[in-house]
Amino acid sequence: MKCLTSLLALMLGCAVPVLAQTPIKAPTGWKTQARSGGATTFTPPDLKSGEVYSITTYDSQAMDGKSLAEYLRGFAGPVGNAAGKLAKPLAIDERDGRIVTGTGTYLGPNGSALGVMFIGVTLDGGSNIHIARTLVSGQSGLMARYQEQNKAVMSSLVNRVKSETGRNVVTVPAVVRKKLKTVGGPLIPGVYAGNQYDGQELRQRFRVYLYPSGEYRLCDQNDQDLKKRFFDEQVGDYKYNRVSGQLSIDWTQALGQYSDDCWCYYGKGPDGKPAIYAEDNVGFSEKHTLLTYVGAPTKRLSKSAETERKAAIEAERTRYKWVVAPGKGVPSAKIAAVLLDTKVNGAQADETVYLLLKDGTVYADLPVPPDELDVIRSRQKEPDKWGKWRKVGGVYKVSWAGAPFQNLPGRAVRPAPAQVKLAGRWGTGRASNDIITSSYRLWGVTFTKTGRFRKDERGGSSSSLGFGENAT
Repeated sequence: MKCLTSLLALMLGCAVPVLAQTPIKAPTGWKTQARSGGATTFTPPDLKSGEVYSITTYDSQAMDGKSLAEYLRGFAGPVGNAAGKLAKPLAIDERDGRIVTGTGTYLGPNGSALGVMFIGVTLDGGSNIHIARTLVSGQSGLMARYQEQNKAVMSSLVNRVKSETGRNVVTVPAVVRKKLKTVGGPLIPGVYAGNQYDGQELRQRFRVYLYPSGEYRLCDQNDQDLKKRFFDEQVGDYKYNRVSGQLSIDWTQALGQYSDDCWCYYGKGPDGKPAIYAEDNVGFSEKHTLLTYVGAPTKRLSKSAETERKAAIEAERTRYKWVVAPGKGVPSAKIAAVLLDTKVNGAQADETVYLLLKDGTVYADLPVPPDELDVIRSRQKEPDKWGKWRKVGGVYKVSWAGAPFQNLPGRAVRPAPAQVKLAGRWGTGRASNDIITSSYRLWGVTFTKTGRFRKDERGGSSSSLGFGENAT
């Protein structure tokens, strides 16, 4: 298998004319059988009783973002004790992000076993793969007997791969092979630090943060954001092909796949550590960059994580804090009334809830259910929200901070009876407008008698400048 892999690697480096379709050539005298799914099986004519030897080639298949090893394992099928299953997982080896081989044993009927060898070839960076499978029984000398015919079929397979790939062949530059011991494979998120040269002159020392989320951040050697020419900070999303090793990070720092003269690859350096190597030879540029893994990306947050952190801080700052567990706040027996006041400002409606307690105090703009309000801490921390109330001639009056009593606007609302099941839709909305535009938003919730609910919302906007209406 190792010799055959080396042969394939050599053939992949040779120029082959691009044909519309290159057929797989059967060895002279061998039987050919077309199978379903674009498979073709070749069998030698001189097999003896009990001997099994066949080579099956398969049409190109999309890899769907999987690595070579992942795809081959799935293609080979599961491990199990039944006939037709693998006795144990394939022994898999990858080479150059273009060739994958796998060896193992299939269980046959009546306890028999068949050796299996897979070879997969991709030349378009892992978008598609061509696979060949060799099945062989255990008789001595069987592999050596058909070794040359096997090589011929594999040669024909490579020609087909080159033909179908055409101009989409991904070729790793020779200098990358010198700088990186291996190319491709799973990308390890982390901080990659190193130098960038322009010719022989040191251009900059910097660090690249690659996050599990697919984001990146470029920093100087002190972990401060580098400044872009057109943006405030060096952040964004990177793209990586783990089969070909191609990595695109940021074009302003010459870290990406932007032309035949500007490329970036990920793999492992001579010391076995994850590394990035990039060059930019466009025009008079001779930039070359080597970055090596130095640790996990913990010191600086990604852009999305930073945004989430700021949002969490703001949410905590604005969160209403004077609460207790549900049922531990104001009991219903202590509530005299709840008033809802709605004021309309142009096209905008604002609602204020007043909580009137039987001890003669009132709370303005209730933000939580009464049974979650911590009255003691609220009175200490926000005394301006508390006042006194009384009812005169059926009219509620209120006094704030010792001022004269005045009418309290709003209408009294009553709680629903205990154990009541809601059925129907409740909703509210908000609208705004100015000289040029107007907009509205409606939202609500529908309750069913079965105890389920469904939220809904819609809105829209229009412009007096003739842009029409936009609704969602």
